[in-house]
Amino acid sequence: MKINKKSLLNILALIIGPIIPMVVAAYFLFPYINTTKYQKVVKQFKKEQQSESKGAPTTEVDMIGGNSDTLKDRVFQKSIARLKSKNDYLKSVNDSLNVLLLAKDKQIKKLQVQQKTESDSTKMTTQNKKISDKQFTENMKSLLSLDIEQLSPIIKEMSDNVVVRLYEKGSSLQKRKLLQSLQANRAAKLMKEVL
Repeated sequence: MKINKKSLLNILALIIGPIIPMVVAAYFLFPYINTTKYQKVVKQFKKEQQSESKGAPTTEVDMIGGNSDTLKDRVFQKSIARLKSKNDYLKSVNDSLNVLLLAKDKQIKKLQVQQKTESDSTKMTTQNKKISDKQFTENMKSLLSLDIEQLSPIIKEMSDNVVVRLYEKGSSLQKRKLLQSLQANRAAKLMKEVL
């Protein structure tokens, strides 16, 4: 069975022949077969024609490119809003730090005033102490110039701190005279405190 060209063309014509009229019929009958899809296609076609006449973008890529300015504006506005909120936050932090700084400055000034008054009072006490040291030295000389019998009752009435101070400020002769005028137990106590 040999197939020649003529028979092959006849078979192809029988297969392809009915397909072509069916495609043409489907093209013309499409609006009646699927009305919803037909309406969508017509709307899309009208939009494309209108956008071509206006010079507007026709594809989705062109539409996105056209919206890039609005996208940039939106991103820019969001960035500005974020920066403003950060700026407001930093201003509030700065204000609170300024308040703390002022409070610390006030404390420092108070401490400086307090320190100045304390230094003034220590100067006064040192001056008073110098005066009292001079007076003490004079009183000690006059006291220790007494005889041991006259000195003993006076020293008995003095506190231990005063006796220790007399001993520390006195010369070696005055120290010996002071120890001689004390009772033995009080003299031992004095020596423990001094040594």
